Amino acid sequence: MGLAWDCGAVTTGAVTVPLVLALGLGVSRTAGKGKGTASGFGVVLLASYLPVLSVMILGYIINFRAPEPTTETNFFSPGKRDNTLAIFENDTILLQHAFIKGSETGRRAFFDNEDDYHKALLSLKTDSSQHSSLIGNMDLDEWIINIASEQERDFLPETISVSGQKSGSSFINTIKEEAVVGFRAVIPLSLLLIIVLTGFLREKLKYKDEIVLDIVFTLAGMTLLTSGIKLGLVSLDRVQVLDSPAAYMYTI
Repeated sequence: MGLAWDCGAVTTGAVTVPLVLALGLGVSRTAGKGKGTASGFGVVLLASYLPVLSVMILGYIINFRAPEPTTETNFFSPGKRDNTLAIFENDTILLQHAFIKGSETGRRAFFDNEDDYHKALLSLKTDSSQHSSLIGNMDLDEWIINIASEQERDFLPETISVSGQKSGSSFINTIKEEAVVGFRAVIPLSLLLIIVLTGFLREKLKYKDEIVLDIVFTLAGMTLLTSGIKLGLVSLDRVQVLDSPAAYMYTI
């Protein structure tokens, strides 16, 4: 239910709502059923409710075949390996999932004994191929800071080397990545609207300097917003969830 209602937020973005409102106004005026500017809000409701309803219907359909939830320990334990591998292709991918998406509880449960678990932790810094197999392209410092538990951090204390330079580098890289994402989201849409306005509607662009300034402000705002979410809220969520094994529910 929570996922379904969250899906409704995909139509309430700063870019989507004006487009849906404009569509609603156009439909209302064409149909002759609305003359006010508020007549388009019903379309926003319908546009927001459609993904909610779709996810709820999908959940109702697959609920008959969905397995019962289980604990993280049972999910990764060797005794349930046959059932778990029905979801993952092999043990390697399952183990990578435990190291990237799971908590310490799941990583410990994957191995038959404590020694194998500790060897896997040590291989993160001693074996490059094993490092790639367990956490992919993720930097080891990033894994220790954002995903590892306190016990795992204590087990690998000398590995952590957080410096202002690294933190600043991560911040700059995030800004660059989100700027590219914002550019891909805003510029094609803006060009499409300009083409429709000038090419199909045969209207001239007014206040061109304000349009360019608005696009620049939109790009800057989206970049700062998404970067703040990625650097702040996502990291906070990882700290709260990953350190709490009880927060995980897996299905087998």
